[in-house]
Amino acid sequence: MDNLGQLPLPVYEVLQISPCPTLIMHGQKDEVVPVSQSEIIFGNSFEPWTLLIHDKANQSFIWHRQWLIIQILKCLDRFENYKTRN
Repeated sequence: MDNLGQLPLPVYEVLQISPCPTLIMHGQKDEVVPVSQSEIIFGNSFEPWTLLIHDKANQSFIWHRQWLIIQILKCLDRFENYKTRN
């Protein structure tokens, strides 16, 4: 990639570990980091990757922990299946 120096640091970090399974979770109500940052990271990730945006969660997901746990476990299952296929 020619534009590595122009990418936000998290995007650069994801590119360094790809094609490792990547889960990106973001709360739509996050007032610290805009959702667009997660979308940029997602757009620069390699498979297998998952982007989940909770429409009512803030940055900490404090009121949505059960949803968070369920999604992480589902994703781990998918990643495990990916690992055994490759």
